[in-house]
Amino acid sequence: MGLVGLLAYVKVLAPPSTGKKCEHDNTCSHNTDAVDVHGSPFHIHDCHFDTGDDNVAVHAWCVGLDPAPREAMRLVDEMRARGVDPVAATFPPLVAAFARLGATDEIESIIKSVESVESREARDEDAVLREYEKIYHAFIAGRLAVDDPRDAEAVLRRWNLEKYDMERVADRKGRISRPVAASYGMIIDHYVRGGEMGEARRLLSQMQWDKVCPSIDIFNMLLRGYLALGNVGAAQDVFRELEGSGTWDMESLGIAPDVASYTS
Repeated sequence: MGLVGLLAYVKVLAPPSTGKKCEHDNTCSHNTDAVDVHGSPFHIHDCHFDTGDDNVAVHAWCVGLDPAPREAMRLVDEMRARGVDPVAATFPPLVAAFARLGATDEIESIIKSVESVESREARDEDAVLREYEKIYHAFIAGRLAVDDPRDAEAVLRRWNLEKYDMERVADRKGRISRPVAASYGMIIDHYVRGGEMGEARRLLSQMQWDKVCPSIDIFNMLLRGYLALGNVGAAQDVFRELEGSGTWDMESLGIAPDVASYTS
């Protein structure tokens, strides 16, 4: 039984660090102690753990009102000691949980550990960039979860400045991730939902300075936000901008009003 099924019935205490490697590269076989739902201890013989199973336990420490990401990192260290390598899906929930706690040093350590693996392995460049993007989006989401959009913007600035870190560029073999429209959209959406339309517009303008193309979704967020506040004039200004009368060259960007724009 894998840990996914096992967690529904028992609490696994601590698999030993001397598990034997199974035929599948990311699977190990273990004898381990556990506690059933009645609190009675028992022993599991030859329990198989793979990365997906371990991720269930890791991520369980990262959710809820009182996340414990340091406990999750302890499990990640145990995974590595057993010869089970973390995968791209392991880290974003960890980063989001640390971000909620404001633990930026731990997040930096995670990013560096991912960089260390990437520098040793030959991997598809697009996959590597997607992995960094997911980690930074989790960082932003964690700050937004504690209602700190300004600090989420600081994450964007940090992310944008990575291209000037020559040591990091060298470590990543030139593969540097940059924020995309969705990265800014997460924060703009937060401002819109809070009725802070001036902040949302300011961040849209910042995208021009950062040379990040917006998306139709961001303009639709602004339309919905202004209309929710009853500010029809400002919504009309956004729509006129969508039609090409603003500071963005909508035609070259391939952006035009869609169904959501007309029905907001």
